[in-house]
Amino acid sequence: MSAHRFAVRYAQSLIDIATEMNQLDAVFNDVQELHEALTTSEDLYNLFHSPIVSGDKKMDVVAAVFPHFSPIIAKFVQLAIHKRREAHLDEFCAQFIELYHELKKTGVASLTVSSDVSQDVVNKLKGTLEQQTGKSIHVDVTVDPSLISGYILQMGDRRIDASVSRQLNDIRKQLLA
Repeated sequence: MSAHRFAVRYAQSLIDIATEMNQLDAVFNDVQELHEALTTSEDLYNLFHSPIVSGDKKMDVVAAVFPHFSPIIAKFVQLAIHKRREAHLDEFCAQFIELYHELKKTGVASLTVSSDVSQDVVNKLKGTLEQQTGKSIHVDVTVDPSLISGYILQMGDRRIDASVSRQLNDIRKQLLA
């Protein structure tokens, strides 16, 4: 069975258990924290992908690094380690986050701009996205001066790149072709 199918099954099971125990939002926060740690920490990534490190040691590290996790998420991580699927925890977390947003009818949009943008512009963008999707949208704004000008908007698997740096890159590729 593929890792994606495992991720969907594990995530759906975790959603069901958290909903049943009325702890969905707490579990969501823990899953977000775990996902961020797994995607940003090279050491944690290497630990979970190492066949040399025992499952017990991995569980000890999780307990030490995340002592505040709810019992549901702690048991979930233990189960993944016990079933030798800890290398796919980041995929499980990403799938859980996606299912959570579907269930709550929410979404997250990432807006990367070349310079600071006013809250009014962010609110207008948020309103437009909410109208188009029918979901409540949270917009994360990041400033990246390397864009030169313009923006990159990403929501789910959709991406709009209207940056000058991308346009210059396209022109450079055309000239070199």
